[in-house]
Parts: sequence; structure tokens; C-alpha cells
Amino acid sequence: MYHTVLIFFVLISGIRGQVPVKEKCPELTLQQNFDLNKYLGKWYEQATYPNKFELPGKCYDAEYTMLKNATVKVVNSQIVKESGKKTFIEGTARFAGKSTEGKLIVTFHIKGVTRDSPYWVLDTDYDSYAVVWSCSEMKIKEELTSLRFVWLLTRVRLPSSEIMNKIFSLLRILKIMLRILLVIFVSLFGVRGQAIIDGDCPVVTVVENFDIDKYSGRWYEHFTYPRPQEIQGKCNTADYWNNHNRTMGIRNTQLNQATGKLEYANGYARPLANPKEAKFLVNLDIGSHRDATYWILESDYTSYAVVWSCTPISDKSLAIVWLLSREKTLSGEVAVKLFNVLDKFNISLDPLKYTDQTNCPAF
Repeated sequence: MYHTVLIFFVLISGIRGQVPVKEKCPELTLQQNFDLNKYLGKWYEQATYPNKFELPGKCYDAEYTMLKNATVKVVNSQIVKESGKKTFIEGTARFAGKSTEGKLIVTFHIKGVTRDSPYWVLDTDYDSYAVVWSCSEMKIKEELTSLRFVWLLTRVRLPSSEIMNKIFSLLRILKIMLRILLVIFVSLFGVRGQAIIDGDCPVVTVVENFDIDKYSGRWYEHFTYPRPQEIQGKCNTADYWNNHNRTMGIRNTQLNQATGKLEYANGYARPLANPKEAKFLVNLDIGSHRDATYWILESDYTSYAVVWSCTPISDKSLAIVWLLSREKTLSGEVAVKLFNVLDKFNISLDPLKYTDQTNCPAF
């Protein structure tokens, strides 16, 4: 139903990517009793829909200040990766209807062209997060099409996992398309999550001609499925090395938020069958010491890896996924690669939880 072609609108209220869908705009509930004064100030972008036509940027933010006549000044900024320069665009925002509804119209004047765009605040607590939505209807090749956008904002550049999980839960309730979000989060790696899914495990393929030496080193987690016994963990990392006996050494580390102490899990991974196929059985010195499957679906060894485990249980399956990067900071380019792998194998994003890496100790 969704097209892969993205329609480009230059920085309309910070809206850099819109997705065409051959349906009417959905009816979504807006923020009620909206307080514009509380909403003013600086917001940091955490995720949006991607746009392949614009210059690659980073460090997106938006600042809102009150002008006269219930008009708001809008200043959006980004750092262009290629030049390292910070660029700005200014505009205004006004209420589209009642001042108690979070429905605004944002206007920018770009190269002599005036462009209005919907800016609907679906939900915000004013102090930590906001979810902004835009949808416009038009005809493309005589077919009614809605151009959709979502913008996830936080008051701090590095939000906590609680804030991000709250935002993602809201998006699921609203049935907003998570699968094409361009995620710009920071996080770390740890083997932590499982989720029960209906039906059989999806059919997947793994990395062929797998090279343990290239895979060795430290990986950082960005998302995983949750597991109750490790809710208190953050700042997770995993280190791998070649034992030169057809096994791969493992050391997982996390910071226990309850105690403030680092916790470790040591073990090894051995090939399930063919050592050149990235299917492993992992055994760690925690819990029951039972083997767990560890399949590397895709990796370029230098920037990203997607690891998967799935076990059939009656008419359901016990699934685990880890989205990994070599860097603590998850770039937009790597994020797209990670989520494209999940999309390729029809692996659900619904149970995904963001891993918090703020205020992490060096280790």
C-alpha cells in the first residue's frame, strides 16, 4: 500500500520527508487543552520520515518564540554533514482553529514561494516529548493521495529510554508507520530481549562466508525486544573475539540502574553447523546456561549488524532481535540499513525498545 517514492518539500516546518499513501488522511486525536506558552522553546528531533533528496544533515532542532497577534516565530536548524555548517530557516506559525487545540499552520517563504503546512500536535507533556503530525490530501495521477509526516521531538538532545518508549507506544496506538521512520538515537548493545509472536518464525537468511575476525570487537545496541528481568539495565555493550577453536568469545556488559554497578556476562558462541554460515549457539554464564540461537542476518562488519533468534513454541514463536552498530551514535544512514533488514524479513518493530545510554560510565 505504501510507495517507496518520497515527495520532497524543503524544510516545511522542519518537515523534511513526506510519504504518499493512496488513502484519505486518517482521523487522529489532537492534544486537548493545548497550552501554546508551555510548548514554546527549543525541541530536538529524534526521528522523522527520511528524504533522499535533501543534503544529509544532523543535529536538527526547532525553536518557537511568541510574536504579536498570537503568531509564533519558528526557527529550524541543522548541521549539513558535508560542510559541517549550521543552516537555518525561519517561518511563522498560527492556530488553524481554536487556540485550545494543538492544530497549527506553519508558513515558510522559500525563494519567493510561500508554503503553508499543517502542524498538528498529537500529544505532548510540554516538558519532555511531543509527537507532531501533518497530512495533506491531493490527487496524483487522478488518485486521491495523502501526504503524511510525523515528527518526534524531545526537550533534550539525548532522551531517556522511558521517554522514547512512551513515544513509540503512542505511535503504535495511532497506527503511524514506524517502519519508515528515520531514527537518530544513541544507544548500546546487550543480549536482552524476547517477545512472543503469533505463528511460525519468519523465513530468514544469514550472512554467508562469515568472518569471525571481521565481526570481532565491540558492538553497541540501539534497539532490542524487552525482557522483564533486565528492565533495570542500560549502557549495554558486547565484545567478541576469535578463540581459534571454532568458537567466538563473548563478554556482555551493562549498568544496573538500581545499584549503579556494572554487570557482566561471559560465554562463547559455537557454529550451529557450517562455520562459514552465521548461525551460532550462544552459552553465557548466567541463568540456566542453556544454549540460545544467535543468527546474524546481515552485517557489513564495519558499521551495522542485525542479529535474530526465533524458537517455535506450539502455535507461537519466541523471538529476539538486536539492532547493532559499531558506533555509540546511531547515524541516520545506519538506522535506515537496520530497519530495512527488519522490513526485508517481515520482522515486527512493535516490541522494540530503545536502549538508554545517557550518563554511561567508561568501561
